[in-house]
Amino acid sequence: MARKAKSHTMIKDPLLEPYFVTIDDNCCTVNQTIQKDSNHFRSKGKEKSYEKAISFHANLGTALIAISKNLLHDKKTRDLSEVLEQFKTIELNLKQFINEQVSRTV
Repeated sequence: MARKAKSHTMIKDPLLEPYFVTIDDNCCTVNQTIQKDSNHFRSKGKEKSYEKAISFHANLGTALIAISKNLLHDKKTRDLSEVLEQFKTIELNLKQFINEQVSRTV
């Protein structure tokens, strides 16, 4: 039988959407909120969202790096300058997010 985690923390922020992080005693999990629309073949005419685990990490830093990579690849870009600009924006947003979290704990 699996051992139940003693604590469970969820980090959701608009900067990370559609991704969020859950943290338990053992690891940080990157999750994604999937939004199905009414045209999806399994939706039975209703819109529905569900959460899906994407990856597991030893610490929050590597989880945030994974989210930044996913955010970069989720967007359909056509040229290198657009990809680099998007990467800089994601990196800046994550740094601001981390700095806000650190300043809240101090």
